[in-house]
Amino acid sequence: MKVESYEKKDGILQVMLCAEAEEFREARRRAYLEHTDRYPVPGCAGGLASLTDLENVYGPAVLYDEALELAVPELFGNLLKEKKIRIMGKPRMEHLTFTPEGGARFRVRAELYPQIRTGEYRGVKVPLRRQADEEAFVAAAVGIASSQIEGEIPKHMVEQKLDAMLAQEKLRASGDAIYHVLADTIVILKTAYREAGAERPVRQVREEAMDLMLQTVSGDNQEVSREFFCGQIRHLTERYHSLPEDYDKILDQIIEKRKKDKASMKAETVTEEVFRAYLGSLGLNEEAWRKEREGEAVKEVCRDLLLDKVAEEQQLAVAGQELEDEIRKIAAQCGVQEEQVLEQIDTEPIKWHLLREKAKTWIADHAVEKAAG
Repeated sequence: MKVESYEKKDGILQVMLCAEAEEFREARRRAYLEHTDRYPVPGCAGGLASLTDLENVYGPAVLYDEALELAVPELFGNLLKEKKIRIMGKPRMEHLTFTPEGGARFRVRAELYPQIRTGEYRGVKVPLRRQADEEAFVAAAVGIASSQIEGEIPKHMVEQKLDAMLAQEKLRASGDAIYHVLADTIVILKTAYREAGAERPVRQVREEAMDLMLQTVSGDNQEVSREFFCGQIRHLTERYHSLPEDYDKILDQIIEKRKKDKASMKAETVTEEVFRAYLGSLGLNEEAWRKEREGEAVKEVCRDLLLDKVAEEQQLAVAGQELEDEIRKIAAQCGVQEEQVLEQIDTEPIKWHLLREKAKTWIADHAVEKAAG
């Protein structure tokens, strides 16, 4: 492996690496052994064909993708170990080219784990009694310890935290039937206006849909009265345009079409639509929501940095069963299937969440109760 360029700037690591011809050839050979069933060669037993045989049958670029999947993380990982660098998330490969000699040149970009000073987190003095309120005691201990962090908080970590918070918020909204009703009502009312020849501003439609949804959903049943619902839409639309005689039939068709369309949507599409309806009920869009939550995200990043350091120094770990239990718990809280959680949330942040929970407990277990005042 040859390191052609190496740069650390603004919390980002960028390196240009070159896998020599022999290294890349060896990666292709290893990739072939892992994929012999996909590349049979007439006259050769599985795993015994040479690269020349494979190239004659499948072309000169055979196994390039599979070899890169092996070589890139391996070579980049070796560099990280050699330089003793810690990164966050998954590195990204860019600007891939192949050399005339048969090697591969590529750039890898990764987010650097920030260098911070944690201060003393053992023996934190907390002005609360743990026995009186466990949750408040733990939160206070971690908050006091994380307030001692020194160092620059990378912007990309704050953005990642906002992404994680956003994903959780989407799941919560999609698990609440009331916001599904609101999303349906917005689509139906918007279409009803258009069919009546009276296009209305998005904000007006959203506000009227919110009022209509609140009127038609009764108590905990969250059941919509079809007759009342259609009557209210008729009342709203006829203010702006005369209605055709068959408008009631048109409304029925709009409602049925919405049911059919929603049933055919992918889960993630429904979640996004419901979340937009939820944000609209708060008078926000996604950009405004992120701005509103940025301060909270910064504080959470500081806590995460502290907890990661504690987990590392105290050699804490998460078992596989603990991860499965947490996914099941998230699904139950949000009212969705476990498969939906796995589709919408990367499990890596969940692992870190569990590890940080262990670190929280460690800090609390080593904290000291201090009488208030």
